[in-house]
Amino acid sequence: MGLGAGWLAQDYHPLGIDFGDPAIRAARFEESLEIITALLNGSTLHYEGAHYRVEKHKTDPPPTLDQRVPVLAGGGGRRILTVAARSADI
Repeated sequence: MGLGAGWLAQDYHPLGIDFGDPAIRAARFEESLEIITALLNGSTLHYEGAHYRVEKHKTDPPPTLDQRVPVLAGGGGRRILTVAARSADI
């Protein structure tokens, strides 16, 4: 699964999502990566962040692979690359 912080405003507007400045996009990326990784690991998730809140959510059906889906994270800035290095597989 590939993730990034986003860089093209046109991708946000049709979804009704505010594009935000680079710091906001980086913060949303960091939170979303934590959430997605936990769900792919089969965890029941309780998460409260600045941008997302998840209550008692789990993947249903649970992951069945011996190994979870690898997460690829990409970006060009130091913050995104630091988050990617810490949390992504690729």
